Amino acid sequence: MKQDEQARKRSQHSLEMFGEGTRGRILRGTAVSVSRRGVRDITVQHILEASEVSRRTFYKTFQSAEDALDALFEVSTRMFAGSIHMAAAGEPDPLRRIICAVDAYLDLQQVGGRLIMELQFESIRPDSLLGPRRERLFDMLVELFDNCVNRIVGRPVDPLLVRGAMLSLEGLVLHIQREGVFTDESRHRVRRVFLATLAGALNADEVGEFELPHPPATPARQPSAS
Repeated sequence: MKQDEQARKRSQHSLEMFGEGTRGRILRGTAVSVSRRGVRDITVQHILEASEVSRRTFYKTFQSAEDALDALFEVSTRMFAGSIHMAAAGEPDPLRRIICAVDAYLDLQQVGGRLIMELQFESIRPDSLLGPRRERLFDMLVELFDNCVNRIVGRPVDPLLVRGAMLSLEGLVLHIQREGVFTDESRHRVRRVFLATLAGALNADEVGEFELPHPPATPARQPSAS
């Protein structure tokens, strides 16, 4: 029950980023529709019902459901970029900057819940209209991490190392989300695995925090009835 309440609060917070007015109302309705149905199954009618606006009002603001989805993803990626930059900006140490950026990224995954998950799954499809916005977000994250990594190792490194690390972080999150809700436990698990992997690649001295994590605990198997 407590977990359900936390999920509800996180979902509510994720809907506050869309602003006021008709556009914000439609974007919130689009977000609700995505959370309920996924990206591929929503229509303009679903958005109208969730946002409680008329069809005429909708088409004064957006041209189609895909147009509203693109605007929704644009707001989401802008929120990701702004939050991550803000979290990392106050840390002069490059390794701590990376940690703060990773923590901010994972926090947003929890706050966004199914909404962010659905948008991310859609954006990685080869034919997705959301793909270019995802690439711009990754370019920003790679630049941030690349600057930190270069300072840690004391020389420039291949940017593909950083991009590969970011893709692995995204992949770990999506892998966990396929299995269910992105809980506090799964968030900490992803954090430990990612930072341990990155620390190993960079030969970071601060190995105490990044020692290789143990496998997650599994329920004891009950003896079968004879």
